Order: sequence, then C-alpha cells, then structure tokens
Amino acid sequence: MTDIAISPEALQATIAETLGAKARSVTVALGEVTVVVGAADYLEAARLLRDAPGCRFEQLSTCAASTTRPGATASGKASASASSATCCRSASTSACA
Repeated sequence: MTDIAISPEALQATIAETLGAKARSVTVALGEVTVVVGAADYLEAARLLRDAPGCRFEQLSTCAASTTRPGATASGKASASASSATCCRSASTSACA
C-alpha cells in the first residue's frame, strides 16, 4: 500500500484516454503526472479533467506557458510548434478511485 490513492501510471493512462488528441503529451516523473496541451485546447482540456468520471480534478496547482513561433526555435532550427500550456493538476482524495 502506498500514500497515493491511485498510481501515477494509472492516472496517466486515464488522463491520456480522457484528453485523446488534445494531449500533446502525458508523462510521469517523480510520482507526478504532467500534461501538455495546445493553447487552443487548454480550456476544453481543463473542463474534461474536471468533469470526466475517471478524473474529477478540483484544483490547478501549476500552469506554465511557452510559445515558439512557427519556423523558429531558440537554437535557430526550424520548428512547427505553436503555443502550449503545461499544467500539473491535483485531484481530490476521492478522485480516480
């Protein structure tokens, strides 16, 4: 038994299934799940994570945004990426149980 109500890997799978193509990535590091979504999908992704029966997130704990202009990166190499938001979310203790 652990102090975590659900394993991070199980939560990762639930979030990936819930968000589908809206998720650019869903990763686990140090026991925490990080979700990356495009800026255009941020509001809908937040609603899905709040309302989906398998998630029921109640609190947004961290949100960071980054923007890369299409065709340019910090290193000067070509890129097609656009704005994205990375959010770490905390679930209530009963969520995902």
